Amino acid sequence: MNWKKVIMINQWPKEVLERRSFLRLVNYYYKFIRSLSHIVVLLTKVLKKDQKWT
Repeated sequence: MNWKKVIMINQWPKEVLERRSFLRLVNYYYKFIRSLSHIVVLLTKVLKKDQKWT
């Protein structure tokens, strides 16, 4: 396990561009993440304009 990537995931992105990059990273590992489609729906919703990331 690459701990640098784990730390990066724990430090959630704040800006929209960072969120998109994070979503691309998650999609890259789709084979290893169970129920990714449910997670991606939630992540995609926060990409909309004026959405708060909490």
